[in-house]
Amino acid sequence: MIISRNRKISAEINPENSIRTTVANLMQAGRERGGTTAGAIAQHLVGAKLQIRFPSERINVESYTTADVQTGRAGDFQVGDTAIHVTMSPSERLFRRALRT
Repeated sequence: MIISRNRKISAEINPENSIRTTVANLMQAGRERGGTTAGAIAQHLVGAKLQIRFPSERINVESYTTADVQTGRAGDFQVGDTAIHVTMSPSERLFRRALRT
């Protein structure tokens, strides 16, 4: 279960399912909610995975709606000198920006 804007999102979480199925169920629940909920779920999942993968690194935890410029970040997450952007629909503009950073 994921909480967003103080409202619960329900998705089937069955330990017998693959991780792929579990993530797909979470993303579908976000899409059904509408708005940017699926993007928020994606960003939280990426942040959680980065923290597991790099336990000795400080993984920043910002609101998924926080603009990179406001916080002086190069992306949604920074691990060492690598910027990581999480997006549900990458655009040409985002790719150009990523090449500059």
